[in-house]
Amino acid sequence: MSLENAVLPLEILELILDEIERSRQYNEKEVQETLQTCSFVCYAFRSRAYRHLFSTLQLIQHPFSSPSKLLTKLWDLRELVHAGHQLGLPSILHYTRSFQLVMDGSVFDAYAILENEDLARIMRILCKYSSVLHTIAIAGSFIPIFWPDLSREFQEAFRDLTRVPTVTTLRLNNISGVPANILHGTNIDHVKFHLVKSFYPMLAHWPFFCMFHTDQLRALDIDYTFPIAQPSNVEPVEELDPLFSQVGSSFSGVKSLQYTFYHPEDFQRLMNVASSLPSLESVVINYSNSTSSLFEGLGYDVPFDTLSSLRTLGICHKSDIAVGIRSPLLKVADLLTCIDVPPSLETLILGFVVRTTPPWLRLAEYFPEPKAWGLLDKLLVSERYSSVRSVQLRLQYVTLPGKPWSFDEDVFLRRCWACLEDVFPLVMSSKTKTLEVDVAVFPLGRNVDILDFGI
Repeated sequence: MSLENAVLPLEILELILDEIERSRQYNEKEVQETLQTCSFVCYAFRSRAYRHLFSTLQLIQHPFSSPSKLLTKLWDLRELVHAGHQLGLPSILHYTRSFQLVMDGSVFDAYAILENEDLARIMRILCKYSSVLHTIAIAGSFIPIFWPDLSREFQEAFRDLTRVPTVTTLRLNNISGVPANILHGTNIDHVKFHLVKSFYPMLAHWPFFCMFHTDQLRALDIDYTFPIAQPSNVEPVEELDPLFSQVGSSFSGVKSLQYTFYHPEDFQRLMNVASSLPSLESVVINYSNSTSSLFEGLGYDVPFDTLSSLRTLGICHKSDIAVGIRSPLLKVADLLTCIDVPPSLETLILGFVVRTTPPWLRLAEYFPEPKAWGLLDKLLVSERYSSVRSVQLRLQYVTLPGKPWSFDEDVFLRRCWACLEDVFPLVMSSKTKTLEVDVAVFPLGRNVDILDFGI
């Protein structure tokens, strides 16, 4: 079927396939099969279906699974790309916007995957054909992967992939020995480094050494492993000039900082990082699932008032609000009472994970522990947060899978929003503040990562 003879306009055909893609979170297998079928209908269907099928190239080795399954997928993908080239079709990797490799098995499996020749070939094909690739993500196994032990072929293919002009985001997890110059010659301005240790013997004792000469950075998503704080046994900063001044200027453009907490000492680490970023406008604190007692030994105010350009502050807790001796709601409320708020602060973001079950008729099914929510409501309208004009509530609901019961997301959202006046009466009635709520619903068992929840 040619586009000229299409019964429906191209825009309508694309909207149909887009609507199919939106239901992926409820039945991923069925949506995948439907889009694959649509790709064989005609050129118009194929192009739009490929945009959804191959937009995210996600290669995952699940826990306790054999690496041979992922290695087979790599071989099949390479053959599929090769077959398309022989038929004169546009490369399926032309539509790839995000390349993600997740190895959740043993460290031996991870090395076998990373050193597989098919993986290196796929990365090189991406370098050649993808015109929309913007994100690269690699997550190692439970035991850190040591980068220098990887094959030269993989390292060179990865280096070339990061230098694709459209790539702006790099995410690495649980990898040790990452080259300090990994961002040199790239357009990457957003990095997410968790449990990542860099290697640069010449500058290993200096802060910021892992991103030396990378002045294009605009956003950092890091944790305690990021080598940013200056050790006490290092000579004063002034004696490291002129090289140190170049290192510091590499971060002069950073405007957004996300920091994941694991224990109370991270407060001081966060402030060390934030105070070193002169243009910082947004700070988001993420509490990991492994955090137990977050506020033991805090005992002092959190001096965010020293950040004169700070406009947005986010506090997000990754654990279910009903888990633990003290609810994450109360822990976040404790932090809100300790913050010295800068006059420039305009937006406050609070993120929580809530586990919920049908039939979703009562208030407690949307907002458990109403007294704790009420405490947050009082804090948000207190004099301490008088400069805040916008309160944004990010909620991730984890619920049962789609079957055997029927789930209507629109009905769920309407009922959730209808509860806001009962949960946040003070904020809702405030004349100086607005309350915005962003709700996402995930089936039980799906990986919920509030670090990437629109923040």
